[in-house]
Amino acid sequence: MVLVDQPHPYLFDHKAVEVDSLLTLSNQLKQLESRKDCLVIRGQLIAGRASQSIRRTLKASAGEEPNFEQCSRQLCLIDIDNLPLPKHLSDYKNNKAEIVVFAVSHLPEQFHNVNCWYQFSSNMGIKQGKVRLHLWFWLSRPCSDQEMKGWLQDSPVDLALFNPVQPHFTANPVFLDGAVDPFPDRSGMYQPSDLVEVAVPELVPISVVRKMSSVVNKFGQLDGQEILRDEDTGLIIDGRERFLDFPGFARHLIALKCNSIGDVYDQQAVHRRIQNRSG
Repeated sequence: MVLVDQPHPYLFDHKAVEVDSLLTLSNQLKQLESRKDCLVIRGQLIAGRASQSIRRTLKASAGEEPNFEQCSRQLCLIDIDNLPLPKHLSDYKNNKAEIVVFAVSHLPEQFHNVNCWYQFSSNMGIKQGKVRLHLWFWLSRPCSDQEMKGWLQDSPVDLALFNPVQPHFTANPVFLDGAVDPFPDRSGMYQPSDLVEVAVPELVPISVVRKMSSVVNKFGQLDGQEILRDEDTGLIIDGRERFLDFPGFARHLIALKCNSIGDVYDQQAVHRRIQNRSG
């Protein structure tokens, strides 16, 4: 657990809390719902580091050593934030259990029919049409961040949470100026069975970098399969949003450095150059 130092939001006080089951985990999470100054991370404090007013760092920076390191965890938070909400579940207040079932059905089969602690995120009920849900599970054994990413890489979840210092926000939202919370009862224990642990497969796939197939075009340039170039000039005419001609783009940035202050570039000038170059 990490306690935020409010006057300096980049500094934190660290406190480790022992949990050994889904029940003890859910008890802690319930307490944190009213603590706007707290969050959770997966990483562990490096032995010998101070625990008060420290930065949430994983790598050395500006001459300072990191404070946290990776470790395997038996708990896991799954953040689902962009799953389309079916029309028959649009009355979300009266279909909470059904929405949880729907979300869990998009996870690997080992998660199906297993108890979990759920908490609908702050945007649920405000931004319409999407499932926005946090699911906390207890695993049969500790898993590393890389194992979790590999295991869940084909599921509609935010894999960024499986970073040792990525914040896991647990507090309920605050509504000001008379605004009413459209989803006041956001959390609870989902209990579809007597299963309280997710059975981790014996061989969990380690996360991999997904590669796009590519070809060498007639201009001698290596292109992703979705890039289309003009037959005469070789300039990118489609796909440039995803596949920038990085060497050329870098030249534009270098040429524009004289118009910048420090490392802040003139974005409009960059856009003009790209538009002029690609027609």
